[in-house]
Amino acid sequence: MNKYSQISGLAEAEIEALTADGIEVTPADIVEINALAMDVESPQSKVDMARGTPVFAGDTPLWPMTMQAAEWLLRVGGGMFLGRLKNDAVSYAMAHCYKEGDPYNISGLKAAWKIEKWVNSLSCNHDMLLIATAEIIKQSETAELPPEENPADGLTLGELSCFLASISNESADFWERRCSTDYAENALNTIIKQNNADGRPSGNDPRIIAERALGWCIEKIRQRAAQNG
Repeated sequence: MNKYSQISGLAEAEIEALTADGIEVTPADIVEINALAMDVESPQSKVDMARGTPVFAGDTPLWPMTMQAAEWLLRVGGGMFLGRLKNDAVSYAMAHCYKEGDPYNISGLKAAWKIEKWVNSLSCNHDMLLIATAEIIKQSETAELPPEENPADGLTLGELSCFLASISNESADFWERRCSTDYAENALNTIIKQNNADGRPSGNDPRIIAERALGWCIEKIRQRAAQNG
């Protein structure tokens, strides 16, 4: 049985606590609370494999972007591509994550020409390509977390890959080219947790993040009830 067809014990307790306080819990609230509670119990459940789950545009698989693909898109596509071409550049980056050679060694007009040529070679129409691309983006969506008073600056993609290489047995090339950015960030969280196994929880620990997301969901429901009351 799919785990989401069952009610989590943690979710049941949270829902009962809200109800006991006279707060109306909608069906949508119940679904969201249960999903977030399941993440608390198994925060790694979304990671099926390092590359993520492909979505097909016709017979062409699109993948969650690697760090190399994301870096190329930021460097080449950010300021040059507009409108449809910018969307197509995202799709191109997703489709070429695991291609041999160096598919991202292009820029300027050459990049625009190659992207357009690639789109025209697909066995699906442009609307289907946009839908497939949106599905890949949706895979990387995370639950909303409470706002931070002093959010820390994150690592750049290059810094992240170098750091992972320095504390693992894999090369920077592996982290940039052979796995998705989500997987690399997840691995970073795990490695930090292992290297700091001194009993102190890490702010980046997946379980801590899942618990914060669930807590923020409950808090928003309470705020909504207070406003409506």
